[in-house]
Amino acid sequence: SDNESNESDESDESDESDNEIDNESETEETKKESKNILNEQNFFEKDNFDMFSQIDESKLIELHQICQLNNIPIENRKPFELIQDILSLRQEEADNNLNKSSVSKTKIDNKNYNKDNDDVDDSTIASHISCTVEMTDISRKVDVAVIDEIQLMSDEQRGQFFTRAFLGLPASEIHLCGAPSIVSLVEKICMKTGDELEIKRYQRLTKLEIVPSIGMDRRKVKEGDCLVTFSRKHIYQIKSTVKCSCAVVYGSLPPGVRKQQVLNFNTGVSKILVASDAVGMGLNLKIKRIIFMTLKKFDGSSVRSLHFSEIQQIAGRAGRYSMTDQSNGEVTCWDPEDMARLKAALVSPVHGPPAQRAGVFPSAHQLCSFLQVNPDRPIHVGLSELCEIAQVSETYSVADVADFVSIAELLHNKGCYMSEYHTILFSMSPVDIKNIFVREYFVKYASQFCELVNSSHLEDKDLIKFGIHKTIAHIKSLPESELHTVQSSLEDIYKLGTLYIWLARRLPAFFSETDRVLEALEFCSDCIHKSLAHSQKHAKKTNSRQSGDYQQNKKSTKYKNQNFKNHFDQKNKRFYK
Repeated sequence: SDNESNESDESDESDESDNEIDNESETEETKKESKNILNEQNFFEKDNFDMFSQIDESKLIELHQICQLNNIPIENRKPFELIQDILSLRQEEADNNLNKSSVSKTKIDNKNYNKDNDDVDDSTIASHISCTVEMTDISRKVDVAVIDEIQLMSDEQRGQFFTRAFLGLPASEIHLCGAPSIVSLVEKICMKTGDELEIKRYQRLTKLEIVPSIGMDRRKVKEGDCLVTFSRKHIYQIKSTVKCSCAVVYGSLPPGVRKQQVLNFNTGVSKILVASDAVGMGLNLKIKRIIFMTLKKFDGSSVRSLHFSEIQQIAGRAGRYSMTDQSNGEVTCWDPEDMARLKAALVSPVHGPPAQRAGVFPSAHQLCSFLQVNPDRPIHVGLSELCEIAQVSETYSVADVADFVSIAELLHNKGCYMSEYHTILFSMSPVDIKNIFVREYFVKYASQFCELVNSSHLEDKDLIKFGIHKTIAHIKSLPESELHTVQSSLEDIYKLGTLYIWLARRLPAFFSETDRVLEALEFCSDCIHKSLAHSQKHAKKTNSRQSGDYQQNKKSTKYKNQNFKNHFDQKNKRFYK
């Protein structure tokens, strides 16, 4: 009864406040008051508030206040029902703050969206989060953080993100997993930060054996082999020559398709795996033998030999403990001439020399502050100057942001003039500017954004559209047997869709087709999966036909040989007579 009286009193108070707000202004004050309530930290403490249990009186009153301010009916409704209605509102701040402690189940938040993830930021409502280091939220306190492949902290491009996660995560305990080459650098950093460091070293549980080269003889390729090469074109060339069911794995393959290809290989549906160096990280595979088709790769600017650490990383995927039924993993080369370098890499100190420096780079707001010192210069020029004059201690190095600068220069050259912050935001987006298709649409999005920012009003019809629905409609009209002819285009559309979602997540007021793009991503992933499945069926039929022809030829040869033998015996009989 006390609760009911308090609820009625509170509802009366909220009615009066609503009348005052209506008299003073429309929605501005409502949003402001709602924001103040949502910012009350005590209301969202995990120990005091649970979406699926009873909440105390004061919390219920505050919940009702939020509902009143947002015109949500509260009569005869349970707390969790009210929260669900609040979550449905298109107010990102309300969503994020309410969800910080209202859901206890585990969800996955990754850079790439799929059908199971709505356009709501799942990282704010999950008790466990899995994401790339680039997407790590260093403002959220956690009990335990795990950073895998920490040796990449010394990488020229991605190192800055690993350093940011390592030094920025507000965690009571951080587990760093990676190669021994990074240990000395982590020790130096922890000595300066005063953090306690405990090092645990683990030995490989199965042996890795170097076996003789297969001598460019594809007949020696057997079930459980993984053929490693470093270009998408070469992967499909090899796939077309292998005379059995074959799975493929490479970086630009959509995550859902890659997952299905891995499953096919691990379950034996596909007997052989053809993969790029993407096989070296983040995948658990039942590989019995690694076969390097080459020990050279194109790194974006030139063809170079693989580093010893790269060879070790990939070769180590063979014979993983509990993944295969054999005791040892095997590694070899397609070309006998590569065997000497392979042996040198695997007998050298594990994972190369110690890492010397961790990559760092300023945040977006710090970059804006620097660029505003001289606002007349082009932003890409300012970024280049920053990289030249920046000074860091001997433990760190300024990250290589050539791609970042190139994107900013592209925007400038195309006349996409916007604020420093928005230029930096667009330049940080996951756009492959070497891909002509993706680059053209990226510039189109940036141009439309500039027009919208400079316009006095926004209408839904003017917002930035995905723009390739006609192309998707054409692909939908193709029979399944022809999907392989547009697979490259499907992968490009998937890249573009990921870019659109990335921008929409940060600029939701300007990108209006999030739902349709998510559907397009799912469609592309499904088509690529069908294309690979169809090519595998076609390979099986071809091999079966070839096998049948071989058996028929074998029988025919045997029959001819028998006739020749009979004829020869008859001649011998006559001769002896």
